[in-house]
Amino acid sequence: MGRQAWAEEEFARLEQVRHQPPDPERALFSFKEGRGLGGRGLAVLRSLLEMREAEARRLGRPPAFVIPNAALGELAANPALDPADAPSMPPSAARRLGEKVRRAVKRGLAAPEVRRPAPERPARPRPSRAEAARTRRRG
Repeated sequence: MGRQAWAEEEFARLEQVRHQPPDPERALFSFKEGRGLGGRGLAVLRSLLEMREAEARRLGRPPAFVIPNAALGELAANPALDPADAPSMPPSAARRLGEKVRRAVKRGLAAPEVRRPAPERPARPRPSRAEAARTRRRG
């Protein structure tokens, strides 16, 4: 197979790939800053993520450029913290979005606690009878 045919085959395969946006419910649990949070902190984090996403869409900027992930994690872990006092919150973001952040924290505190789903574990294939017998003989 020549390079041209190989490239055409690869591009045809890539044309079949479709983007699927992440499920917002699952994205909350893959957020690194939310790993140590309890149900109440996760509710606050969800509210903050929704506010940041809406603000990012409004401004046409990536969400992490609006408010850094670390700042959201700090505010979710300590809801009493003022946005201007969060170590990872840029002062310009605290001035511009401070009131929206405070409202998002209040909404998160008023919302029901978020429960983490059970971890998804892939099913382990059962060994065939022959493999099981070999394992027993070896071991």
